Amino acid sequence: MKLGVNVERAEPLDVMGPLTDAQLRAADVAVTLDSESVAVTGPLTDTELRATAVPVSGPLTDTELRAADVAVTLDSESVAVTGPLTDTELRAAAVAVSGPLTDTELRAADVAVTLDSESVAVTGPLTDTELRATAVPVSDAGAAWVSSRQTTTSADMTGAADLTPAPESGDKIVVDDVILSADTAMYVDFIEETSDTLIFRLFVPAGGTAQFSPRAKLQLPTADKKLRGDASASGNVAILVLYHSEA
Repeated sequence: MKLGVNVERAEPLDVMGPLTDAQLRAADVAVTLDSESVAVTGPLTDTELRATAVPVSGPLTDTELRAADVAVTLDSESVAVTGPLTDTELRAAAVAVSGPLTDTELRAADVAVTLDSESVAVTGPLTDTELRATAVPVSDAGAAWVSSRQTTTSADMTGAADLTPAPESGDKIVVDDVILSADTAMYVDFIEETSDTLIFRLFVPAGGTAQFSPRAKLQLPTADKKLRGDASASGNVAILVLYHSEA
């Protein structure tokens, strides 16, 4: 009678002596790394190399750089670059530019201009139609001086009459506004005192009124002189002169 012996492998067995190749291949061998490096002998296959990212130190050749996509980080966003960027790719997102731009670069796209916190796209000079598309407010603050006034009436001003007093010493009379009324058709010459230099002339029909409001300063040429009026015909005349004086 043969007796059977049961052997239970509850615990690892110590092995004495070298193992043959067949013994080594009979079962998988567990290897614990415990965060330590393991020396590898022999070349790794392409699959083995790609299984885990391998840190690379030192400069890469052009061939090495082109072997795979290169990750480029822009503002914390990773973008894969596989070659030169096209115009569409460049325009897909804003790119910060440092340094002066050439004329061609400036003209390549519209330039945003901010006016008083309002963004306006400017694509070139404005046409007459664009300028007229929106009303532009214009204000006239009036005269920057205080005018005096004098009203002169006469039944016959053909001999000339003073229309203003003399200005302050060293100043000249400046004519701001004139209103002329007459019951007879005539013209009136507005002249400088003493020299009778003609400053301007107004025509008025019988029973009519004429107004003269110079947009620029109409100043008598000589200091300390009055403005006078000389009518071309006799008749009732009333002349209002608004004026001021300055050096």
